[in-house]
Amino acid sequence: MTHTGHYSEIAVPVADAWEADRLIYQLSERGFDGFFEDDGVLKAYIPTAKWHNSLLEGLTHNDGRPLRYTLRRIAPQNWNSEWEKHFPPVTIDGRIHIRAAFHPPAPKGLLEILIMPKMSFGTGHHETTELMIRLLADTDLSGKTLIDMGSGTGVLAIQAEKTCAEKIFAIDNDEWAYENMKENIRANGCRRIQSFRGGSEVLEALPEADVFLANINLNIILDNLPFYMKKVKRDGRLILSGFYETDLPAVRRMLPEDEWEPGRRAVKNRWIGIEFVRK
Repeated sequence: MTHTGHYSEIAVPVADAWEADRLIYQLSERGFDGFFEDDGVLKAYIPTAKWHNSLLEGLTHNDGRPLRYTLRRIAPQNWNSEWEKHFPPVTIDGRIHIRAAFHPPAPKGLLEILIMPKMSFGTGHHETTELMIRLLADTDLSGKTLIDMGSGTGVLAIQAEKTCAEKIFAIDNDEWAYENMKENIRANGCRRIQSFRGGSEVLEALPEADVFLANINLNIILDNLPFYMKKVKRDGRLILSGFYETDLPAVRRMLPEDEWEPGRRAVKNRWIGIEFVRK
């Protein structure tokens, strides 16, 4: 299935990777759902129906100047060609290879995941997705139940099935991401993933998980962490990303020390992925 749609693009000149990452973090919280950086320019995409100028109020460059940008309306088109231009295959830790259908097959011996990202997060290119993939790759999922909150493309849920998780529940509240997730689940031949469109209310009907994943953003995680914690079994794992290492204390304060113990962590370019184990 090929998705087309009316999107608006803002192009922002960025001084370095740190400024680009900071803006991606801030823009994703304001409804932008696709990004790439090209020759010092960060391009961010949002459905035209959601765009208004006030979305960028308060955003600045590293030197404090108000955000400079150009706006372009994009007519409906085949987004596959856009992603093909800007997102090459990704190999993580020499173990997991993420590619689109138009890329060559993975080198022998690597776990292969097929992802057509469209306008959803989860290509493996962003640091937070890579951190989650790395932490999940070192987690024993054999026979386990897993919940993937804010699943995006479904890449983590697909990885979980391919590494022997028994029951997998993938949730996203964005219609575009939800449809893309279902497409990717089919493309990978997965049979044990149940997909849902919605937010934390979906969790009420689901069983407790051995592993609970949430790679979203700081505000959403802080607002919903109490719901996530309730769905983790004793001795289960809560694996989080989508925020900076400097934000970790705010997350840690939400998890009672007598019940939750920090576990493994991974850091890249100031982003962090961290595991908490329920005692």
